[in-house]
Amino acid sequence: HLDIGISWTINKDKGLWFGKRGTDLGIYKNHTPYLLESTIKKRYIYCYLNGRKEDEVIVDPSWFNSKIKVTRL
Repeated sequence: HLDIGISWTINKDKGLWFGKRGTDLGIYKNHTPYLLESTIKKRYIYCYLNGRKEDEVIVDPSWFNSKIKVTRL
């Protein structure tokens, strides 16, 4: 579950941008982007960062026992 990462965005449009940016820029070859979505309790959020307008949250990875919706982009 740690492979998923602890840095997420609460902005779906920004998540779509992050998911597709490597492919759109030609950085990754044979790259299949995905959007991961879930709902977690506030107690699992360590902090909220928006200095780069990314609506980023750093989360406790133990919440990954929750259901995650995966969408291939």
